[in-house]
Amino acid sequence: MKTSNYIQVFEHQVLRVDQQQLTVQQFDALAYFNEQHDQKYFSLLHKGVRFRQYVGVLQVGELTIEILPKTDQHSHSPQNWQKVLLDLLHACEFLKVDALTKAPLQLKTSPLLWLYIELFVQEIEQLLSQGLQKNYRKQSQNAHHWKGQVNFAKQLQKNLTQPHQIYISHQTYDYQHPIHQVLYKALNIIAQFWIDHNLKKKIQYLIKAFPKQQEIVVTETLYNQLYAAPKFRKYHAALDLARMITLQYSPDIRLGNCPVLAILFDMNQLFEQYIQQQLKKTLDNSWQVKAQASKRFWANRNLRPDIWLSHEGNNYILDTKWKILKRPSPSDEDLRQMYAYNHNFKASKSLLIYPNVFDLSQRSAAYAQPILVQGKAVEHYCKVIFVNVLNKKGTLNTNIAQDIIQHLDLD
Repeated sequence: MKTSNYIQVFEHQVLRVDQQQLTVQQFDALAYFNEQHDQKYFSLLHKGVRFRQYVGVLQVGELTIEILPKTDQHSHSPQNWQKVLLDLLHACEFLKVDALTKAPLQLKTSPLLWLYIELFVQEIEQLLSQGLQKNYRKQSQNAHHWKGQVNFAKQLQKNLTQPHQIYISHQTYDYQHPIHQVLYKALNIIAQFWIDHNLKKKIQYLIKAFPKQQEIVVTETLYNQLYAAPKFRKYHAALDLARMITLQYSPDIRLGNCPVLAILFDMNQLFEQYIQQQLKKTLDNSWQVKAQASKRFWANRNLRPDIWLSHEGNNYILDTKWKILKRPSPSDEDLRQMYAYNHNFKASKSLLIYPNVFDLSQRSAAYAQPILVQGKAVEHYCKVIFVNVLNKKGTLNTNIAQDIIQHLDLD
């Protein structure tokens, strides 16, 4: 891939027009895309954009911008962080990276977007080879022959002067279904973008092989409904990939030939989910691990700590923060949040977990006001800890759960 069309940046980095290969047209396209998504992915500057905590890939026209996480002071290469991000997405079950053994693309020379598209293509190929699932659906149309039921209201409305036609409603059994429609839409979206020539040929072949589908408007609600369909479970991996493509696509309605496609992940959620997954793998059956446990605290509003642990009658609250602290002093807002968690979940100990960047030591202190547990006043604490996202080899730290558990002071 031409380096002029492929830029790797880190989260919170700034890209400016002209200085780093960003054209005015591309800047305008990114601004329009960000406006469509409530300004959440990056901040607009004068002739530039500052990225936030969202990592992944953006393609704007022919330009691919890969946004990578970074939590250390060391000079690990972008390729190293690209591998860390892939391992993180795999561990959090956002990407089925096992399929990479069959993928012809090499990460050292290809952007993450191509990899993501390659995985989607593999899922579609597998579904087509297994045979797509047909489905019954109700169809209403004008016809020359009577089939099913006559829709008399439509007949009077449309065929009063055309007695040779009859408006009917009948059941049909075919491939036209919302699940196929979103997959077909995703295929047509990725076919527009600047990607590897062989990969594009493969996509064009799949579009021809896939039964033609009606246009559909995609929403989060629609995807939730599609996942709930029991007989379409084999489609879930493809739906996971299609969801990111179709919901984060901005067509070039008014920007010339410069559409935007985003495959972006919130590092706050990835950090939280990775720690949760590692805790579940590490802790034995004597522990309960719940993510986003909920308790009402005012009117219809709930408190939801990231992770709630229970062990031998003791409760612990863990809250992850994808923030870089330069000293072991969390914000008042974070400390108040943990205070409320301790009270509502009857936890005597809670952990605020930050990525380790400046080799800071943990800090623990008791809150001034105790909590009531079974009618008794109990002192409760909040400990601030810093965990290494990477190990000494520069790869994803798979011992992060053990590093966290030792701070619970179980003795």
